[in-house]
This record gives sequence, structure tokens and C-alpha cells, in this order.
Amino acid sequence: TLEIARRSNSLPPTEIYRVGNGDVLFISIQNAPSKTSTYFTVLSDGSIDYPLAGGMVPVGGLTIEEIEYLLSGKITLYENPQISVKVRE
Repeated sequence: TLEIARRSNSLPPTEIYRVGNGDVLFISIQNAPSKTSTYFTVLSDGSIDYPLAGGMVPVGGLTIEEIEYLLSGKITLYENPQISVKVRE
């Protein structure tokens, strides 16, 4: 196990994925009464049309965690929304 630990230290760090045009995002609100979830395609301008957040939301170049934080601050229909974002494609 010591040898495995030594080898893992020499591996390159994992690259953080940033959302880009054409990506399909699965966005859900975990604490919504109806477990609201939908697929959204990132448009050519880097935005998604997310009505619960007031319309167009720029997400291009952001990480999944950054998008979750951004959307949770824009959604006012639910108190303290718990957002989950996954990249589908």
C-alpha cells in the first residue's frame, strides 16, 4: 500500500470540468415539494433558460458547484433551495 501511495503522488491532478456550449445539464431542486428536475442545454452564448431563476442564466465556463451556488441565489420560489446539477452530455 505504501508503493501505491507513492505512485498516486506522481499522478497529475484531476482537471476540473467547466461547462461549455452544448452541454446538457440535469438540474434538480432537492427540497422542492415536487422534486423539480429538468434537463437544460447550454446555448451558444453560454447560458441556460431557467425560468425559476428569472430566465437566462450565464453558466458557460463555470463548474458544477459554481452553477449550484449561482442558481440557489437566484431561485426565490423556494426558501433556501438545495440545487443539484449534473452534466448529462
